[in-house]
Order: sequence, then C-alpha cells, then structure tokens
Amino acid sequence: MLDLSNQPVRGITKEQQTRKVRHKPKRGNHTKFSPKVRKTIIARDNGLCVRCKRPYHNIHHITFASAGGAGEANNGVCVCIECHTWAHAGEIGRRWFERYKEKHLTRERESG
Repeated sequence: MLDLSNQPVRGITKEQQTRKVRHKPKRGNHTKFSPKVRKTIIARDNGLCVRCKRPYHNIHHITFASAGGAGEANNGVCVCIECHTWAHAGEIGRRWFERYKEKHLTRERESG
C-alpha cells in the first residue's frame, strides 16, 4: 500500500474552497439547447439513448459546448446516464459520438 503520510499537503483556504473561479468567460445561450430544439432531439431519437437504446436521461452535445458546440439539433443526441458519462470519460466515447453524428445527423441536416 502506498504511504502518503509524510507527503506535503497543499493548503486551501476556506475562501478558495467556496469561490468558484471561471477560467473561460461564459459562452452564453448559443451553446444551450432551447426547449424547441430539445423536443426535436427527443422526438428524433424516440426518447431513447442513441447508443444503448435505454430511456434517455440527458441531451449530449456531440461537439462539447466547451469547445464551441452549438445548441442545434444536429449537435445533440439523447443519452442515458451511463453513456453520457462514457462520452465524457475519454477519447473513445467522444469519437463514437462524432462518428454517430457524421453517419446519422449530417445527412439528416443536408436532406432537411
């Protein structure tokens, strides 16, 4: 077992614990899904997670909002909690949803 008892501890003041520091400015509402867009996504995906077909819990930004992903229907999919966690856990999940967008949502936008 790893013994960390003699390792230095970085002190954090109470103020630092309670103060939330934003590293980037707020992106505004352009990255959020409007109620109309949310309804469109839920109807399109039949209220099911696009990956595992369980009932959806969240609407996932395929291109993350933090990366400038817009709140448009072709950038959102229904996901269950587990698949949403997986999507944000690493490269494999992120790429899976990018491929899903290319295969299923890009053609929908071009034909619509």
